[in-house]
Amino acid sequence: DVRLADPREPAVQKDLLVSVRERARFLIGFRFGYGSEDRLRGEASVTYRNVSGMARALTLEGKASAIERRTSLLYKHPWFASRPIVLSSSLSDIIEERDSYSRDALSASADFTRKMSEQTELSLGYTFEGLRLFDVSPGAQLSEDDVGKTDVASLIGEIIYDSRDDFLDPWSGLLGDLRLEFASHHLGSKAEYYKSELAFHRYLEIGRANVLAGLVRLGGVFPYGQSDEVIISKRFFLGGQNSVRGYALDALGPRDDDGDPIGGNYMANANLELRYPIYRSLRGVLFVDTGSVWLDRGGNGFILRSSSGSGLRWSSPIGPLSLDYGYKLNPAPEDADDRYRWHFSIGHAF
Repeated sequence: DVRLADPREPAVQKDLLVSVRERARFLIGFRFGYGSEDRLRGEASVTYRNVSGMARALTLEGKASAIERRTSLLYKHPWFASRPIVLSSSLSDIIEERDSYSRDALSASADFTRKMSEQTELSLGYTFEGLRLFDVSPGAQLSEDDVGKTDVASLIGEIIYDSRDDFLDPWSGLLGDLRLEFASHHLGSKAEYYKSELAFHRYLEIGRANVLAGLVRLGGVFPYGQSDEVIISKRFFLGGQNSVRGYALDALGPRDDDGDPIGGNYMANANLELRYPIYRSLRGVLFVDTGSVWLDRGGNGFILRSSSGSGLRWSSPIGPLSLDYGYKLNPAPEDADDRYRWHFSIGHAF
């Protein structure tokens, strides 16, 4: 609270009385949700927000869903080396189960983030993953490292530009994200690759309460050095609520003889969505999604699979609740008998 010491006293310079109250040092949090892909999900955490009396935070959290279970110890230093640089470090135990493979990893990371302007931030980090891949579909095993224990160590650089007017429910603005990842045996990695991803989100308010939202994503990952192929956990997968609706999670792109997705070294994805008001906090959505995942550098296997559909958004106190109906426009022969899919989640698709 800030107020004048004597508001009625005329003067060029005035004394201010500033009153402060420390926030609670401990924060306990619980979160619950449901999505059509990861089913019931939950999170519990406890945070000590004043390590060494310097507003540094130490958090122990656990997350669980039908796809992933994660236990993490997180540390955040908001003013590293007496500069406006945020240091974030973590130690995590992760178990992930996908259609084509399962992943058990002990991961350690450290990231340095600095705001370059009000909208732009730059980050650089190092991640080491003691990785074990198992339950890998035989046809998806392209690399000798796709099964068993593999150490993955990488440098990750990222630049983000964000001018959105709202984080959870944007009506205008731009979000751009360029992410580069480099894994090498010089960093302690057995699997060697380099990976790049580029994404642009654009939001335009049209007329009164109508929003046109668009997303374009491109990505490529390439083996080098002692690796002939990119390991399956680092390849691209598309399909599902947050990429191409109407398809199951990871269902786009090449598959093995059992119908399990293999993933790809290349990825292209585009989404266009019109959000319009229906009644009060209830809105409707019309969308078109398209995307492709393929393996060959020459473009062999590049086939855009598209879908269209509609949905509902309810602006609840915890963010938009989304229900979408997606219809496949040009499915692969193996998907021809399953042309539509419902998607439910918290938040927009993008």
